[in-house]
Amino acid sequence: MPDGPLSFARACTQLETILTGATRREILASIASSDFGPSLLRLRPAMRSNTWNGIGLDAIVSRFDAQTRRDGFH
Repeated sequence: MPDGPLSFARACTQLETILTGATRREILASIASSDFGPSLLRLRPAMRSNTWNGIGLDAIVSRFDAQTRRDGFH
């Protein structure tokens, strides 16, 4: 991720790039299964680590999750 302050707008732009590009298809292909249960089990480690196909999203998730919790949401 680029250096500098992580604004909400910049975080959204980074997520948009991931979700509209080939990365989204690669993530879905890596977890896809005809059985929903195993697909969710493959998805869990990525969600816990905030890392998707080698793309670290921890800076975005940590910052805005903490802010949301301070606002009273969990």
